[in-house]
Amino acid sequence: MTAAARNPIPAQRPCRLPLAALAAALVLTALAPAALACRCAPRTLAEYFQEAEPFRDTPVAQVETALARLAGTASSAKKSGVPQPDSIVGLVTIPRLMAQQEAPQGPVAAFATPRGHCGRTMLLSADELVTREVDYEVAAAVVHEVRDGRYRLGLSDTDRGATVWLPRESVGRYYPLADLLQARMTYLTSDWDGFVWPHPEAGQPQRPGVPAETVVKVLGSLRSGTATWLQLEIYSGDPCQGEDPVVVDTGWVPAWSDEGRVTVWFWSRGC
Repeated sequence: MTAAARNPIPAQRPCRLPLAALAAALVLTALAPAALACRCAPRTLAEYFQEAEPFRDTPVAQVETALARLAGTASSAKKSGVPQPDSIVGLVTIPRLMAQQEAPQGPVAAFATPRGHCGRTMLLSADELVTREVDYEVAAAVVHEVRDGRYRLGLSDTDRGATVWLPRESVGRYYPLADLLQARMTYLTSDWDGFVWPHPEAGQPQRPGVPAETVVKVLGSLRSGTATWLQLEIYSGDPCQGEDPVVVDTGWVPAWSDEGRVTVWFWSRGC
């Protein structure tokens, strides 16, 4: 029996496709799904720059102007946020001197040092202290420093000295500045330098172009070393005039200026 009779299926002719063409076909077959999948994929950075307009170099004169502008911004924008000896770091009530429903019960012993052992003096009324309203017609003493549970308060009669110390047992509620500004009708003071930072002590500060006493909302605060920063929403429009406030900028400002003055305060009596 011949070989053809033993194997009725005719033998296939061997593939004569050149090796280079075969390799190219295999590569195209493998890449076809990926190519289809990438039609809607985001462009790569290289593709973006290939499609972008050709680079145009900036003239040297304009570069110098831009650098000068940035330098001016950096030198004008202050990022202190550190309280000074006469800064307002908070308010504290003194029930014996500032009773609301009855006559003050004073006197209250105060001291020249935080340890409370020397320079004792007696405070007879709240008029002897520097005060601010913490609420509608509710007075509180201005606090310049807190140390070991004792409060350094400003005296209205500087002939007796600039400040005195009161121990914790002589005071009522203490309002630190960052807490004091929460959920109140707050505004930018004239001691604000006009800049808003994208992050505390970082980023390029911007000028929102709003004046002092612009209404703001304090969203939070951050302590960075000895500095305190306030996160704000800045509004246009005066709600006291019936205008709807609109957010025009957000960012961070130092709580105190270089001179130690507060950059944000509140209207204790509302509009």
